[in-house]
Amino acid sequence: MGPAATELPLVAAADVARVAAGLLADPTLDTDPILLLTGDVQTIGAAARTLGRTYHDTSPDAWHRWALEFYGSGHAADHLTKLWEIFRVLGEGTGRYQITPAIEKYGGHPPISLAEFTTHRPGH
Repeated sequence: MGPAATELPLVAAADVARVAAGLLADPTLDTDPILLLTGDVQTIGAAARTLGRTYHDTSPDAWHRWALEFYGSGHAADHLTKLWEIFRVLGEGTGRYQITPAIEKYGGHPPISLAEFTTHRPGH
Protein backbone atom coordinates (compact mmCIF):
# COMPACT_ATOMS: atom_id res chain seq x y z
CA MET A 1 0.00 0.00 0.00
CA GLY A 2 3.00 2.23 0.28
CA PRO A 3 5.68 3.28 2.73
CA ALA A 4 4.70 4.68 6.14
CA ALA A 5 5.59 8.16 4.83
CA THR A 6 2.83 8.06 2.20
CA GLU A 7 0.47 10.99 2.78
CA LEU A 8 -3.29 10.54 3.00
CA PRO A 9 -5.96 13.21 2.54
CA LEU A 10 -8.50 12.74 5.33
CA VAL A 11 -11.95 14.19 5.96
CA ALA A 12 -14.36 13.58 8.83
CA ALA A 13 -17.91 12.56 7.98
CA ALA A 14 -19.14 15.34 10.28
CA ASP A 15 -17.22 17.88 8.16
CA VAL A 16 -18.80 16.54 4.97
CA ALA A 17 -22.25 16.72 6.58
CA ARG A 18 -21.71 20.31 7.79
CA VAL A 19 -20.58 21.42 4.33
CA ALA A 20 -23.59 19.73 2.71
CA ALA A 21 -25.95 21.35 5.23
CA GLY A 22 -24.33 24.74 4.68
CA LEU A 23 -24.72 24.47 0.93
CA LEU A 24 -28.30 23.23 1.12
CA ALA A 25 -29.25 25.96 3.61
CA ASP A 26 -28.28 28.68 1.15
CA PRO A 27 -29.14 27.74 -2.46
CA THR A 28 -28.00 31.19 -3.64
CA LEU A 29 -24.34 30.36 -2.97
CA ASP A 30 -22.23 30.47 -6.09
CA THR A 31 -19.96 27.43 -5.79
CA ASP A 32 -18.11 25.12 -8.08
CA PRO A 33 -20.02 21.89 -8.76
CA ILE A 34 -17.07 20.00 -7.23
CA LEU A 35 -15.69 20.93 -3.82
CA LEU A 36 -12.50 19.31 -2.62
CA LEU A 37 -12.81 18.49 1.05
CA THR A 38 -9.64 17.64 2.96
CA GLY A 39 -9.67 18.28 6.68
CA ASP A 40 -6.36 16.72 7.64
CA VAL A 41 -3.26 15.34 5.93
CA GLN A 42 -1.35 12.58 7.69
CA THR A 43 1.18 10.00 6.67
CA ILE A 44 -0.09 6.43 6.86
CA GLY A 45 2.36 5.78 9.70
CA ALA A 46 1.25 8.82 11.70
CA ALA A 47 -2.43 8.04 11.13
CA ALA A 48 -1.90 4.48 12.35
CA ARG A 49 -0.12 5.73 15.49
CA THR A 50 -2.90 8.25 16.14
CA LEU A 51 -5.35 5.34 16.04
CA GLY A 52 -3.15 3.31 18.37
CA ARG A 53 -1.97 0.97 15.62
CA THR A 54 1.27 0.05 13.92
CA TYR A 55 1.37 0.39 10.15
CA HIS A 56 2.69 -2.52 8.09
CA ASP A 57 3.04 -2.06 4.35
CA THR A 58 1.05 -4.58 2.34
CA SER A 59 1.48 -5.47 -1.31
CA PRO A 60 -1.37 -4.47 -3.62
CA ASP A 61 -2.12 -8.15 -4.31
CA ALA A 62 -2.35 -9.00 -0.60
CA TRP A 63 -4.53 -5.93 0.00
CA HIS A 64 -6.83 -6.90 -2.87
CA ARG A 65 -7.20 -10.45 -1.54
CA TRP A 66 -8.01 -9.14 1.93
CA ALA A 67 -10.53 -6.59 0.60
CA LEU A 68 -12.20 -9.23 -1.57
CA GLU A 69 -12.61 -11.55 1.40
CA PHE A 70 -13.66 -8.79 3.81
CA TYR A 71 -16.16 -6.99 1.54
CA GLY A 72 -17.23 -10.00 -0.53
CA SER A 73 -17.35 -7.82 -3.62
CA GLY A 74 -14.94 -7.79 -6.52
CA HIS A 75 -16.10 -4.30 -7.43
CA ALA A 76 -15.37 -2.94 -3.93
CA ALA A 77 -12.00 -4.72 -3.78
CA ASP A 78 -11.01 -3.36 -7.21
CA HIS A 79 -12.11 0.16 -6.30
CA LEU A 80 -10.29 0.22 -2.95
CA THR A 81 -7.15 -1.31 -4.45
CA LYS A 82 -7.11 1.44 -7.10
CA LEU A 83 -7.72 4.08 -4.43
CA TRP A 84 -4.69 2.85 -2.43
CA GLU A 85 -2.65 2.90 -5.64
CA ILE A 86 -3.57 6.56 -6.14
CA PHE A 87 -2.59 7.39 -2.55
CA ARG A 88 0.68 5.52 -2.99
CA VAL A 89 1.56 7.32 -6.23
CA LEU A 90 0.39 10.83 -5.30
CA GLY A 91 1.26 10.71 -1.61
CA GLU A 92 4.95 9.92 -1.73
CA GLY A 93 6.42 13.32 -0.92
CA THR A 94 4.53 15.23 -3.62
CA GLY A 95 2.84 17.65 -1.23
CA ARG A 96 -0.25 17.18 -3.38
CA TYR A 97 -2.71 17.06 -0.50
CA GLN A 98 -3.60 20.25 1.35
CA ILE A 99 -6.28 21.10 3.89
CA THR A 100 -9.02 22.82 1.91
CA PRO A 101 -10.80 26.03 3.00
CA ALA A 102 -14.25 24.80 1.86
CA ILE A 103 -14.93 22.97 5.13
CA GLU A 104 -14.69 26.11 7.23
CA LYS A 105 -16.18 28.37 4.54
CA TYR A 106 -19.35 26.34 3.98
CA GLY A 107 -19.43 24.25 7.15
CA GLY A 108 -18.89 27.20 9.47
CA HIS A 109 -16.13 25.65 11.56
CA PRO A 110 -12.54 24.46 11.08
CA PRO A 111 -12.09 20.85 9.98
CA ILE A 112 -11.86 18.03 12.50
CA SER A 113 -8.37 16.52 12.59
CA LEU A 114 -7.76 12.82 13.03
CA ALA A 115 -6.36 13.53 16.51
CA GLU A 116 -9.52 15.44 17.46
CA PHE A 117 -11.68 12.64 16.09
CA THR A 118 -9.88 10.02 18.16
CA THR A 119 -10.15 12.16 21.30
CA HIS A 120 -13.86 12.88 20.93
CA ARG A 121 -15.25 9.72 19.35
CA PRO A 122 -17.87 7.81 21.34
CA GLY A 123 -16.48 5.37 23.88
CA HIS A 124 -13.14 7.18 24.35
